[in-house]
Amino acid sequence: MLQEDSIGGVAPSAPQYAYLLEVGIAREVLDVGSAGHGGAQPTLEQAVEAVLHYATHDAYLPDD
Repeated sequence: MLQEDSIGGVAPSAPQYAYLLEVGIAREVLDVGSAGHGGAQPTLEQAVEAVLHYATHDAYLPDD
């Protein structure tokens, strides 16, 4: 846990952590992805791809 004052929302000692994806949003991304695949549980690779896509594009992966 960082225990320092942020500058513009970023801890000076850890600028690589400037982007935050909330757990609730990540879960929503996975729920939307599984709903698009008939409710099937995604593989680990599919889950990672979906979350990274959302984090990069602020959008869900398109349906296949």
